[in-house]
Amino acid sequence: MVLTLFFAILCIESCFDLRSQTIIWGLLCPFYGLIFVSPHALWSLLLMTLLYIAGSLFNTLYETMIGNGDLDIIYLVALVTDFYHFNLWLTIACALALIPAMVYRTRIPFVPFLTISFAVIQCL
Repeated sequence: MVLTLFFAILCIESCFDLRSQTIIWGLLCPFYGLIFVSPHALWSLLLMTLLYIAGSLFNTLYETMIGNGDLDIIYLVALVTDFYHFNLWLTIACALALIPAMVYRTRIPFVPFLTISFAVIQCL
């Protein structure tokens, strides 16, 4: 149920990312509560959260190629998946995004690729 709702939110976020390269952060807010029901050990959750905060701060201070919305979604998926599926999900998303990135040679929205990859991982 939660993953289905999360996928629906990802689809909405993908549409906004395609249109304006932004996401509606408020739609993701309820999913931050997943940290309390995450299957990961406490030390793992702390490490993921610290990496997320550090990545967001670095991304805010220096203009990088990945957006903060992408980092938010990556963090939330890391909370609900195991290490193997998370790595597979991110690898598929990056592989899917490589072709348009090489063709257009400009910033492309990444959330749609994260969404497609999430659907693929849920089918496995």
